[in-house]
Amino acid sequence: MITKQNFIITTLLLSTFFSCSSSKIDDIIEDEIVLSEPDTTIVDEDTTIVSVPESPSTDPNVLLIIADDLGKDALSFYDEGIISANTPTLDSLAQNGLIFNNNWVAPTCSPTRAAMLTGNYGGTNGVIAVGDNLPSNSKTLHAELTNSTNYSSALIGKWHLSGNVSTVDVEGFGIPYFEGTIPGTLNDYYNFTTCSNSTTKDISNTYVTSYFTDLAIEWINDQNNPWFLWLAYTAPHTPFHLPPSDLHNQGSLSDVETEIEANPLPYYLASIEAMDSEIKRLLQNIPNKENTIIIFIGDNGTDYRVAQTPYEKGKVKGSLHQGGINTPLIISGPSVRIGTEESMVNAADMFATVLELASSSTTLDNHSISYAPLLFNETMGPRKHNFIEADGNFTITDGTYKYISDNRQKFYDLEQDAYETVNYEYRGLSTEHETAKATLLNQVDKWRVD
Repeated sequence: MITKQNFIITTLLLSTFFSCSSSKIDDIIEDEIVLSEPDTTIVDEDTTIVSVPESPSTDPNVLLIIADDLGKDALSFYDEGIISANTPTLDSLAQNGLIFNNNWVAPTCSPTRAAMLTGNYGGTNGVIAVGDNLPSNSKTLHAELTNSTNYSSALIGKWHLSGNVSTVDVEGFGIPYFEGTIPGTLNDYYNFTTCSNSTTKDISNTYVTSYFTDLAIEWINDQNNPWFLWLAYTAPHTPFHLPPSDLHNQGSLSDVETEIEANPLPYYLASIEAMDSEIKRLLQNIPNKENTIIIFIGDNGTDYRVAQTPYEKGKVKGSLHQGGINTPLIISGPSVRIGTEESMVNAADMFATVLELASSSTTLDNHSISYAPLLFNETMGPRKHNFIEADGNFTITDGTYKYISDNRQKFYDLEQDAYETVNYEYRGLSTEHETAKATLLNQVDKWRVD
């Protein structure tokens, strides 16, 4: 079990291990492949013209991996938390890629997925709460890739954009290939139902994280064109469970339900570790992985039952506080720079970013702003505000001040108080605070749909 305190030692050991391994994850980085500088014109915060004139000589594959209910507090390459999952694969990707510190998503998974898939905030795309249905006429990322590039694309894993029904015509959203689970929560990680082409299939005695990985490997190896794969794991979402022993490093754990519920943290960490093991297997089976950009993101914060300091109860999954919406984002691949990035990015920005990486030249009419240039050039990101709307509530920040409207008004200074311990709405707003708040609310009026 890795702690934050021994992360530096662990990183050095991992670096040595991977440098000696014939199947090392670091092979995804190839210095000889150089991406030309992307050219992005920002018309305003709502419209981006994407154009990549020369990059790269062969279009990069893009692998988007979504973890379910994974906050920063469980990963060793973030400062939050005390006990980390043992994740050598993700650690290697982070060590050899770009770690984002200000990635905002919705506090629950459906709105996050809808924002990434459509490039719009919840009030516009119609999904602001768990169980909402993505409108059938939504313009999706996969459909745009099909219309504007030569990319093959697929969505494998959790859907959760059509309520809790068991079957949906996901392909009808312009997604060329889909197989996955439709509802938001599994009853059993070893026995579950998948859907593809509106046909369900019952899977028994198979670990779902491994099953999705198998599907991903099979699909990738069938592709002849450059490809984009949206791989949405259900891990580490509840139910807390015991993964296969060869996939985790939490030692001997009981499989008795009452014992799991009494102490869920090691099982949560084991689920993350199992996902990490399967990501390693996936990467080992990607042809031409030296030309593959890997994006790993958490869809919302950690469940309160396993959340760690500094995320207090009530400031985790389901809340608009940092513990609920500021989640892991790491990107690694050919010519992606190594380091940390403080610029603000948003779940909705995944839409424009993937299109730019795929060399699509199109004018976007949504809320998405590409941060692809940040991957290759050390500049400030184009986003001036970050905004999330969910469950009838919203939050906005300019990078310094943050305003939350949920059951009460809250105003924080994130530069001085990163984990939101002082609410100036209670303590008293200064003249500077009042001016900043008014500016933020004026921006909200441009985006929020009542």
